Amino acid sequence: MMTKFLPILIILFLTGCSPSQNSTSQTNLLTPLQPPTPERYQQELAVVKRGSFKKKRLLNRSEEDVYWKLVNYCKERNMKVFAQVSLGEILSADSENYRYINSKRVDFCITNSNLMPVAVVEYQGSGHTNSTSEERDAIKREATEIAKMFYIEIHVGSENNINDILNSHFNS
Repeated sequence: MMTKFLPILIILFLTGCSPSQNSTSQTNLLTPLQPPTPERYQQELAVVKRGSFKKKRLLNRSEEDVYWKLVNYCKERNMKVFAQVSLGEILSADSENYRYINSKRVDFCITNSNLMPVAVVEYQGSGHTNSTSEERDAIKREATEIAKMFYIEIHVGSENNINDILNSHFNS
């Protein structure tokens, strides 16, 4: 029976996803990350130098359509729209919580005229769904709502109703 779980335990060990032994009031789900070292960055640089990189579009065509509709809506209200924003750039948190949101991106971030985030917009396009998208989106939703920001979803087929969708949040 133990042999069935051995590959899983090895994978968890190698990826650093072992449960923490810390029993504080907030459960630590993963072991603490080690701070980066100059040696680690040198190793990463060596790998990158051997890599092959090509630029690619920031948004696909349907995301671009949503982007321009958001821009038009926001322009009339003295707000700004940014695309493909890391939650780590628009939310602050203690280090334990920050590590869960830092690498997650939102499709669009709407800010006020002072560039303070007021909402994130997730476009649930045809390429958005995969085996972990619901869980990832739940983390994004929870973190942004805790920070008192709107979490707005635009689904395929509702692109022409973006103004109504945004109004339902901003005029509530």
